[in-house]
Amino acid sequence: MTITLSAVLTVLVVVAHPDDEVLFGGFMHSLTHQLNASVDLICVTNGEGGFKHAGIAESFYDNIKLREETIGRTHLPRIRQKELMGSGRIVGI
Repeated sequence: MTITLSAVLTVLVVVAHPDDEVLFGGFMHSLTHQLNASVDLICVTNGEGGFKHAGIAESFYDNIKLREETIGRTHLPRIRQKELMGSGRIVGI
């Protein structure tokens, strides 16, 4: 099915945490690649509070002890921003 829009479709996706955007990856990819829509994304937090659940990520990031609160809160915002920008490039935002 082909959908033709006479105006530019603009969508705002709001998520609580960086990495929550993956829940809408297919949706955002379809909007940007099939409908030429403009998609903006807002993350309410920067991911620093996820240190308690960052055990798996430690092995991907030089075994930085991300589960330790001070270390996690220091490094996770940078890591999550990099991941978010990468996923954004893939889905077209």
